[in-house]
Amino acid sequence: MITKTVFVIVDIIAIIDILFTIRAAMRIKAEYGRWLEYTLLDLINEILDFSKIEAGRMNIITGDYDLQQVIRDCYYFFEEPAGSKDLYLHVRCDEKIPARLKGDAFHIKQILTNMISNAVKYTKAGGVTVDISKKHSLSLTACVCGRI
Repeated sequence: MITKTVFVIVDIIAIIDILFTIRAAMRIKAEYGRWLEYTLLDLINEILDFSKIEAGRMNIITGDYDLQQVIRDCYYFFEEPAGSKDLYLHVRCDEKIPARLKGDAFHIKQILTNMISNAVKYTKAGGVTVDISKKHSLSLTACVCGRI
């Protein structure tokens, strides 16, 4: 009787583990789908930006943003395409970079996305490393550089 009870408990634990795994995978796919949705909107905005640049009416929207989050978003977006080409995708971010930066997060993300996209597209073997470092800082200004 105790043996049967132990097997039932083990089976229940296994089923719960499977449910959590499936649920986590579904959540990841849903987050990826949401990211694709935002990326399409960003692409439309990028096309509109080109026409604004040509017309001399480009708007820079300055605000506080989390560079780590921008980098994470880009990483998650390109992780699957890089993996499908058997490429690794590594990100290194200098710990000296402040958690919050002031700038145009949309255009920073746009630049980083374009750079990583081209790197993944044109890399045949090996992988892509995104290296974000702090070059120097003045009293209230920091110069952040990206290298792919």
